[in-house]
Amino acid sequence: LLLEHERGPWLLCLTSVEEVNEVIAHIGSCLFRLCPTASPVKVMKKLSVKPPDRMVALQSLWEEQSPADLGPCGGFSHQYRCVCDQLGLPYREEVQWDVDTIYLSQDTRELNLQDFIHLDHRYGLLEEDLWSGPAEFLS
Repeated sequence: LLLEHERGPWLLCLTSVEEVNEVIAHIGSCLFRLCPTASPVKVMKKLSVKPPDRMVALQSLWEEQSPADLGPCGGFSHQYRCVCDQLGLPYREEVQWDVDTIYLSQDTRELNLQDFIHLDHRYGLLEEDLWSGPAEFLS
């Protein structure tokens, strides 16, 4: 199994096709928990599985999973932590608290980055990220 990552390729030597399927299934399941509105296949930029019927089995496994409890505001805090980690930015608990408490209590469903004007502009990825499209809370 060859995993290509921005930090370089990782080669995993597994003993069977079943083990490879288990690793891919686990990665897809983790991605599904992070981005429940997106298919793991779409989040993984390139997934090459041969023969194609293996992909069908993996896809059906992911489709059978029910989304985990996302928490307040459609799981914003978890995705916010992931984006901060990915970009190497500090995780600000006051942002998480504002969204999980104030936005939730007011039943606000759209993230307004003007509420967080003091943050680095790279946090703008949260407003319209690749996983969920325009920021809209599912609660």
